[in-house]
Amino acid sequence: MIEGKHMTLDQLLSNLGVTEQNYLLAIRSSLNTATVFLKRSPNELRINNYNLACLKAWIANMDIQCVLDLYACAVYIVNVISKGQKGMSELLREACAEARQGNINIKQQVRDIGSKSVNNIEISAQEAVYIVLQLPMKKASRQIIFINTSSPEERFELLKPLNDI
Repeated sequence: MIEGKHMTLDQLLSNLGVTEQNYLLAIRSSLNTATVFLKRSPNELRINNYNLACLKAWIANMDIQCVLDLYACAVYIVNVISKGQKGMSELLREACAEARQGNINIKQQVRDIGSKSVNNIEISAQEAVYIVLQLPMKKASRQIIFINTSSPEERFELLKPLNDI
């Protein structure tokens, strides 16, 4: 087993029976965008990318990446901003249990659970600004009209016209 042993890249390639050129070709074959590989020894296989100066200052886990693509940067930022709330599931489970224990109707249970979730959700600064300024969270330049393409015998109809609903 190679993992955890101190060895050079040449020793690793020799143990694997692979030339450096074939090793680089194997890595390149799995890439579809520009990528930076930080110089690491083979025994650092399971260690995240880090910068020693930042690591000493931060004194915490890090996994740095060089940003080479504007689109990838935007996707990363959007993913961080819209990251789910890990603690919400447990909070809602507790709220449901509390609501069931009391002798209250379903309408009040829903209100209690909704109140608990609304008062404990963390949102991004951008979302808070949109809410405070009462800006729309999304816009569309086109209307969507549903056209039922099912065969006539499989279609369903509403009892009331759509404009009455």
